Amino acid sequence: SDDTGASTNDKESIKPWLPCQRKGLLMRAKTVTMPLCALTLVRTFDQPMRVDVLRRRLGLEAEDVVLLSVGRLAANKGFDVLLGALRTLVDRRVLRGASWRCVVVGSGPMQASLARDIGARGLDGRVVLQGSASGEDLHGWYEAATLFVHPTLYEGSSIATLEAMAHARPIVATTAGGLPDKVRPGVNGWP
Repeated sequence: SDDTGASTNDKESIKPWLPCQRKGLLMRAKTVTMPLCALTLVRTFDQPMRVDVLRRRLGLEAEDVVLLSVGRLAANKGFDVLLGALRTLVDRRVLRGASWRCVVVGSGPMQASLARDIGARGLDGRVVLQGSASGEDLHGWYEAATLFVHPTLYEGSSIATLEAMAHARPIVATTAGGLPDKVRPGVNGWP
């Protein structure tokens, strides 16, 4: 084991999945390192068909856009702000004609009110409250996503944002809490 926390056997078993290995750090993309928890991600996601299964659940084709947001459905997570932004994009015809879905993975006290808000904003069929997901499905959603969206109003250190980065997904996020330390404009996302 070295500073990655991975044993030599772990590194050898995941080597075929990694684009490169440099200086003892496991790399998924040019600037994203893979810590020990990402070893589990690679082992768990040894099922390329998972993305297809998840997309089929929503009736999506491979080229359709998937916006993903992950978190506890609580007031401070800003999911109501996300719904308002999506409605604005639809009204301004930014999303006109595009085949897209916004998948929200998580559960919490705001689930019922968010479901009502989705209907009230006319976003039925476009925004899907997926509920809690198994680790396998969660990583599948990250892989299926075109863009990760994190609308939080308050955040310490966002694990969901780090997971999106481990899956090499572009990120749109607020500038709350520790997010500006992770999401850098034009590098890996846009705050």
